[in-house]
Amino acid sequence: EASLVEKCPACGLKLAWYGVHLKCDNHSCINAVEQDTLIWLDHICPIDNLGDKLRLKYLNELFNDDITIEHIMAEPYINFNNLDTSGHDKLIHTMLTSLYSDDSIKLSDALLALNIPRLGEITAKKLAIECPETMHTLVSNEFDEAHESVISIVAGPATANSIKENLDKYRRLAFIEHRIDWSNFVIPNIKFNVAVTGKLSVNRAQFEKELASHGYKLGELNKSTKYLITDDVNSGSSKNIKADKLGVDKISESDFRSRFF
Repeated sequence: EASLVEKCPACGLKLAWYGVHLKCDNHSCINAVEQDTLIWLDHICPIDNLGDKLRLKYLNELFNDDITIEHIMAEPYINFNNLDTSGHDKLIHTMLTSLYSDDSIKLSDALLALNIPRLGEITAKKLAIECPETMHTLVSNEFDEAHESVISIVAGPATANSIKENLDKYRRLAFIEHRIDWSNFVIPNIKFNVAVTGKLSVNRAQFEKELASHGYKLGELNKSTKYLITDDVNSGSSKNIKADKLGVDKISESDFRSRFF
């Protein structure tokens, strides 16, 4: 007969019920430490072609089996230059160089790196956009009513309470505070819709990001389209013909950039 697991398989301490979920409350549990560290690395210094097991193996060797974020970030000058210049050694060297660099980090990525419950991608972006000052002051100040009020309005009381209960994790932002872009990003209002046909000077995904950053939305060609960006305004392509029938103005990419970017 199957029975519920009562103890954490990683540290052996008794699990606690949180609603319908069993959870290990031991913050020093090796599994919790490993997951926190891996997620921190995923967002602060992401790197391809290095699995979790390999990263943990190298980190334990380099940091003498103490791979807490606090220990790793407090040792920025650890000698990892003796790693080889090829293979996995090179990838680990690149990862650690990025970890200790002064490169800018988006606030939303920094928040995701904390691995705080309820602080997912959508919530992190909302907090980064709508209340960066509040999130900044929280790095070095106690969680007070003002913080709770602002965060609750933006992301809900449950998220505010989760951050409050995980201030020890939130304080980790102090390690990268100088690198975080605390600017108040404002999503531009959509000025008008555009469609694209033909070749572009950049790939389509990049062009769509550029359009969005300037307040324009890329979509299908229809009555709501303001411009059809085309590589040949005189082409007899189906989209060019459709644009003429709909009364949509045709424009080259270079002309669009010069007028609207």
